[in-house]
Amino acid sequence: MRFNASSSDYVYKNYTGIWLNKFVANLSLAKAFFRFVEQDTLNGIFNSTINITTPDGRFIQKKTDENGYINFSLFYNEVVVDGNYTIAMNGTKGYITPIFLNRNLTSDILPYNETVRIGKVGITFKIYDRETKKLLEGVPINIFVLEAFNVTTDTGTYTLSNITLSTGTKTVFARSDGYFSEQLSFDYTGQDNLTIDFYMLNLTAENTGFVFTTIVYDNRLQQDASVSMYEYFSDLSSYIKVAECKSNVNGECTFAIELNKGLYYFTASKLIDSTTYSTETNPEIILTNQETRTLVLTRSNLFSQSITSKLSIDYSETYVNNVSTIFMDFQTTDNTVTEVCVDYLKKENLNYTSVYLQCVNASASYSATPILLDRSFDYVAQIYQLENGNKYLITSYNYPSQSSFESIFSNRGFSQPIYVWFWIALLVISFLLKSVEVFSIGGIVLSWVQFFHMPSIALGSISALKTIILSTLLIVARRKEDIT
Repeated sequence: MRFNASSSDYVYKNYTGIWLNKFVANLSLAKAFFRFVEQDTLNGIFNSTINITTPDGRFIQKKTDENGYINFSLFYNEVVVDGNYTIAMNGTKGYITPIFLNRNLTSDILPYNETVRIGKVGITFKIYDRETKKLLEGVPINIFVLEAFNVTTDTGTYTLSNITLSTGTKTVFARSDGYFSEQLSFDYTGQDNLTIDFYMLNLTAENTGFVFTTIVYDNRLQQDASVSMYEYFSDLSSYIKVAECKSNVNGECTFAIELNKGLYYFTASKLIDSTTYSTETNPEIILTNQETRTLVLTRSNLFSQSITSKLSIDYSETYVNNVSTIFMDFQTTDNTVTEVCVDYLKKENLNYTSVYLQCVNASASYSATPILLDRSFDYVAQIYQLENGNKYLITSYNYPSQSSFESIFSNRGFSQPIYVWFWIALLVISFLLKSVEVFSIGGIVLSWVQFFHMPSIALGSISALKTIILSTLLIVARRKEDIT
């Protein structure tokens, strides 16, 4: 049989058409069509990268056209590949991305069409009255970022959408007549919604005052240090950052406070020669107006590696007027969620029971836990991580009761450890009484009291050794007395 060019092409086309009809009738029908549009206007999103992972593990990459469309064929190796497809829209500036879609695509629903609405990034500002902790309504408030946007609200809240803002760290300002102006820094990625809370203080309030901070490093005033003020919110049982400032050429910042009422502490940090230096004050109630706090920067290790798995944590503790406050700042090294707890245990009838437990489930978090302690009891505060049902102790703090030996000695200005003083006292008494028996028996008792107070394998071994030595000394001394 002979074929000319046209007849050969004809036979090929007909054969192909018959073969395709047997499977999906037409290749164009074996496709999935997705259109990515802006949520509010339904305008197509142009030139965004879309990654498709097929059920058989292949990877397909597409770019949205001017109308927001992409399409891909399910036809591969002469069959339609049914199953679960993952469609991922990469990070696209100005939109809440990335997003991931899982779709079960099969030949009986082809061609498949779907429109995907993508929200635009927005920034929501909430402005609170710091005295009442309520939204500041009825007062015109000007919110702005230099050379970016400038808006005004009198409802206490404002949502900024469809913004054109370069990525990076930004500083936003809030100003209003009669209130102390505030500023806050935030990181703008262009791919996440943000909520920024301002806490503004009425300058005409009866107990409004000011506190000044001076930042120093190596006996020099530090300009452009990041200084923050935290205030304790009793309804949240935590400290909230209510104000920020960049220190001026004199190393100073000014903060508005509520005198004789608010519980505040300050932090400061600065990058010097590629090293972060920081400091933090203890929480306090400030009584008089225009006091100054000097913050001396020291080399910091904000996230020291702990013994626990995949966790970096920084922690500290303060104790003032029977109030213990544990500060905890942690993050996981692989951005996975973990659980970190602060647990206060009270000793009653030789047993410790939990009286306050605060656990945080997050990949990164900061918390401050102030607890009022009844000093007629012993307490232990523990920081630990819970992972896969296991408890990993990070650190603990002891709070002996006011009637304990430890507390009595401490209150009278004696140095620690207290058992050194007990051994010295026992030795002096034994010399005065000229009695080896008193020293031996007292030493045995003191050794085991110390062990039960601070039990450990090492201390138990030492106590046993002391007991043997002192018992031998006691037996020898009595033999000498019998001979005499």
